[in-house]
Amino acid sequence: MADVTLKLVVLFVTFYLTSTSPVSDDRQKRQLSPDFPVSPGGRGPFYPEPPGYESPLAEISMATEEMKEGMKFLENYGYLREEDMRDDIASISDVSAAIKLVQYNYGLRMTGRMDESTLEAMRRPRCGMYDIIADYQLSGTKWEKNHITYRIENFTPYLTEQEVRDTVRTAFGVWSDYTPLTFSEVRDRDRTDVDILVEFTSGDHGDNSPFDGRYVPGTGRGQNLAHAFQPPRDSHSYRIDGDSHFDGDEEWTLNTDRGVNLLIVAIHEFGHALGISHTPTLGAIMFPAYVYQEEPCIHPDDKAAIQELYGAQEVPNPTLPMCTIAPEKCNTREFDATLRFRGELFFFKDEYWFRVNGRTGRISGPDPVRHFWADLPKKLDAAYERVSDGKLLFFSGNQYWQYDGTTPEADNPRPLSDFGLPVSSIDGALPWRPSGKTYFFKGDQYWRYDEENARMDDGYPRPLAVWRGLRRLGRVDAVFEGATGDDHSYFFKDGKYWKYSEKLYRIARGYLNGKDIATEWLGC
Repeated sequence: MADVTLKLVVLFVTFYLTSTSPVSDDRQKRQLSPDFPVSPGGRGPFYPEPPGYESPLAEISMATEEMKEGMKFLENYGYLREEDMRDDIASISDVSAAIKLVQYNYGLRMTGRMDESTLEAMRRPRCGMYDIIADYQLSGTKWEKNHITYRIENFTPYLTEQEVRDTVRTAFGVWSDYTPLTFSEVRDRDRTDVDILVEFTSGDHGDNSPFDGRYVPGTGRGQNLAHAFQPPRDSHSYRIDGDSHFDGDEEWTLNTDRGVNLLIVAIHEFGHALGISHTPTLGAIMFPAYVYQEEPCIHPDDKAAIQELYGAQEVPNPTLPMCTIAPEKCNTREFDATLRFRGELFFFKDEYWFRVNGRTGRISGPDPVRHFWADLPKKLDAAYERVSDGKLLFFSGNQYWQYDGTTPEADNPRPLSDFGLPVSSIDGALPWRPSGKTYFFKGDQYWRYDEENARMDDGYPRPLAVWRGLRRLGRVDAVFEGATGDDHSYFFKDGKYWKYSEKLYRIARGYLNGKDIATEWLGC
């Protein structure tokens, strides 16, 4: 490839976010390699830029070798196609758009730059199929029958033959749990009518999609773990249709994070063999990159895809449980609770949290709340750190839980009535420096609690409108006090937050209408 750090010239390259049109017949004739559907003619709009826009080269450049590595990824996985290149040259804006597409697919910030986090994502082990960007995607073909046969052509030396057979059967069973599909293994080597052949093979194995050796973490070398071919098309079918190939150089394992888990990869590849393409939905089986799961689960995105193809028919006890869906920080409009703890800020949503490091600004998550606080319920209403002893208090419904750091107190949970609150739940809790008291919020009212004397102050509840500028909120979703030196409190509602001055007792300048949580706090 020409030196891509030179000024690159124009060739129109387009990408689809939501196309589900089948691959054109001409393209199907030309190649056997795994492909993904594009619009008729193979083209469609993606992320339109203003007229005359072209990204400056610095926007997408890294060191030459790293950029070449990134360009190879873009071509290998369908972001830039060979027929879209002229003399190995693409326009800068085309490359930037392709990088944005990768970033979207991997849940990264869409900058269009070949930055370190993007290159790191590109180096992850993954499926060899092309990528498609949509909630889920169908390849344009399906099996026109409900009973499908398969044969295992050979085996990996890292597992017993019986382990491989059991794993393959289980992987097919995941898809039959939600559809009328049934699968059966054929062991007769002479039969030529078997639908899907399962094979462990290495290097160039005759299907125009060579494997690249064992995966080397952090380098991108050997990242192609497996691939599978879509079901046959009525007018153009091949013997290879539906076949599933696993790289024989990989260390295939079960029930361990060592090597590559055969069950997880097999479920993914058989999804392709049944007609499903990749999804950018994190946590889905059909996400393009390999992610080890100690307890694999089926994502609603995967279930919706297979049922759109074959219809719904569910068993009472499926092979895998349904995944609990982690929230996406940039799409979460309401947070259940917030907590400032040990210099970090936690945003809670359902059974997950996002964490913002107060010193570096680094954002992590979503991560399960149970990683730190194992006994908490799946949904919180409020949380705060008590100033007097540093204990953490978490509220859900008419109960609360007390922790010393991450260690739960012996008598958890405790009744909310301990605080003298006449309500069945609260919306927020705020330890406030100016008064040294803790404020509890519920609806359009609040109470003030004296921690030192363990009693509710007289004269409460009072209306939220007493806090100048907060009347418009009507209620709060969450609240926390600023770090030491920050004389403000922060009130959250419906995806926005309001900064409240503890010195002036009013909404801070510029925050009258609130600001976006995702943009200001979570780096979106």
